[in-house]
Amino acid sequence: MTKNARLLYIIFLLIPSLAIAQMDEFQKEFMEVNQRYLSEKNIMVTQHYLFSLDSAAAVPFDSGFCYIKKYDRMMHYMFNGVESFNDGTYLIRISNPDKYMIVSRSIHQDSSALGFIFKEGFSNFKNVVKKNINNELSKWNLTGGTLGVLAADIIFDSRETRIRNILVELSPDHPFISQINPRKSGKPQNVFIRIDYTYTTELSKEQPQLSDYIHVENDTVTQAEKFKDYQIKFIK
Repeated sequence: MTKNARLLYIIFLLIPSLAIAQMDEFQKEFMEVNQRYLSEKNIMVTQHYLFSLDSAAAVPFDSGFCYIKKYDRMMHYMFNGVESFNDGTYLIRISNPDKYMIVSRSIHQDSSALGFIFKEGFSNFKNVVKKNINNELSKWNLTGGTLGVLAADIIFDSRETRIRNILVELSPDHPFISQINPRKSGKPQNVFIRIDYTYTTELSKEQPQLSDYIHVENDTVTQAEKFKDYQIKFIK
């Protein structure tokens, strides 16, 4: 699996649909953000990623932008040559560098991403502390994590009911760190991932369609013309 594909999986765990802690107040605030996001008919969330070693203040060794477009039930993700499309019926994941496409019914959970990371990464924080930054912003600090996710800071904007920033600390033994840690030798290092969020409701009227990716006839799935050279795998 490519580096970009691994990064896309990390992105999926940080979109506004995850549930990390069991503390009532945190969960209530997070669910309010989640419901605001789900209620939007047309919205694009831009996530700016910065990857650094040893501390969040260190010079980033990598960065990138993820664009998440939501047209009611249709979702489209784009990140450095990797994309995902879901129209509520089919889920399509594409690696453009590898010319590879995976298609499944959207009723199937993406076990390689969401389910695994939620269960194995974000389910066991021991401590959650809230700090009010000002009248609009609050920061939740989650520590004592296990299974490679050591800590997370999440900043909420209560006035707009949005996530503004997430900072996650991952240990060298996290299953995805080997894909993004640039140092192949020497002492393993923690990786800090900072994600800054921006939002807009001004989207292109030419939204993606299922026919842009695949054709379905009698349960037979074939690539659209744009992806005719791609290897395709259909998961029933």
